[in-house]
Amino acid sequence: MRRHLSIVLLVLTAGRVASADGFHEPPFRGTTPERWEREIRTKLKIPARRATLTGPGADKAPPPAPDGPGLTTEELGPVVVRLIDLLRYLNPRNVNPGEFPEVAERIPDYRSAIKRLLADLGEKGVGYLVEALVCELRDRRRGDGRRIPEELLGRKRADRTTWGTTGDDDLHASPEYVDDLIEVLRQVGWPALRECLDRRAKTDDDAVRGDLERFLVETARRVPRLFLPALAEGAEPEVRREGLAALVVALRGPALANDRDLSDRVVEGLVLDLRAVEPDRREWAAAGLRDLLGQEFGGDQTRWRAFWHSTAPALCSGPNGIPELIERLGVEDPLARVTAARNLRKLAKTDLGMDEEHWARPLAPKARAEGQKRWREWWERSREKVSAEGGK
Repeated sequence: MRRHLSIVLLVLTAGRVASADGFHEPPFRGTTPERWEREIRTKLKIPARRATLTGPGADKAPPPAPDGPGLTTEELGPVVVRLIDLLRYLNPRNVNPGEFPEVAERIPDYRSAIKRLLADLGEKGVGYLVEALVCELRDRRRGDGRRIPEELLGRKRADRTTWGTTGDDDLHASPEYVDDLIEVLRQVGWPALRECLDRRAKTDDDAVRGDLERFLVETARRVPRLFLPALAEGAEPEVRREGLAALVVALRGPALANDRDLSDRVVEGLVLDLRAVEPDRREWAAAGLRDLLGQEFGGDQTRWRAFWHSTAPALCSGPNGIPELIERLGVEDPLARVTAARNLRKLAKTDLGMDEEHWARPLAPKARAEGQKRWREWWERSREKVSAEGGK
């Protein structure tokens, strides 16, 4: 494997020279994108890719191919960073079509191959990818979008010629470079998100926190179920908190209706954190629930749960949630009954003469059961009409 690694690095860097007019002797000369990608996969034993984690139905897709066996993160580092370097600089401005027409014509295909390789290297490459994203965004804020980040390279400026660049910042970064890094991170899935969540929790740089928050929230909006490991039992406290924070922003308002199971887990995660040992974590959980549900119950877990369980059926299921709301009218907690009655009225356009004040009273079980019976009879008569109208 060590010999194969050396060969891969040679394939990635062989003959590379860069000057003010772009790449000379790029690593792709004399090959094709398909052959080039296949050679690296073979040497590193990276299986052929099976699926990505972006686009429609992405939350149900299988994960990308696993890491090549026998390689540590440190051993993979040089390969990952060289691939990132190519992704940053391989574009029409840096490749002379008169000198390398076969490369210039297929730049998009080469870039796609690079992204697939970076994604399929998996968890062992995420630290380098996140660092590259942070450095690029920081450099763009400083107006230095072409500089190679020292933090990423971990080497002196004089050594850059071995990376296919010169020390004069004469190559142009690809306009799509940041979007491509984000795409790769999303394809890697949870390991990449965990790295971003952990980094955001620990950084003191407000600008970096903001950059990572935007990436995480947008990812949560697109593929929210990628964040489920952050809510699992045993998740690191910082990762859990940052994951919940991203989901709260992504799911608040109408978006909660898109996924009942995920919404249940987010709300329950926040409710559980109301009893956390750390005061700031408790305060943060209460603020998250207020932001998400638009209510104020402080640290009262019972009231938060009662409100949510009497709201979720209408929010997430529409008219199909009416039977569940009718069941909620039978519980002992007045808040749960009032909330269920309010949502029933919104969906049914009637309260059957039993308003919120009625359900707020300390009703006996028999009285609650009688009210439920009236609602069930109404549902049997009106089911088809209400379902057809969609609760509008």
